[in-house]
Amino acid sequence: MTGNEFIELAARLVATRMADEASMCTAIGRAYYGAFHLATSFLNELGFATVGHSEPHQFLAEPGNAKAKHAGIILAELQSARIKADYRLDFVRAGSQPFAKQQVECAFRL
Repeated sequence: MTGNEFIELAARLVATRMADEASMCTAIGRAYYGAFHLATSFLNELGFATVGHSEPHQFLAEPGNAKAKHAGIILAELQSARIKADYRLDFVRAGSQPFAKQQVECAFRL
């Protein structure tokens, strides 16, 4: 299982013709977790000990590497969207196909 597989699942959920709110919220979560695993893998390759660390975007946000910083910003935005999709049922936008699609596209850019 890879982070890319989570993101690909999210893309399939978003592309579904009968995309309901629950599917869109699930797609947002899968996009975030796919990106999370990609970022964690990247950091581990660089020698950072991320095991047990729940927020790799904090490592990525450190100054010095513009690409890593950009990835950290994307991951933080994806996490924010995931929290809204999972915990804020009144955040209607999270259940919309355009918003979910935007999150999946962000995850693919990571």
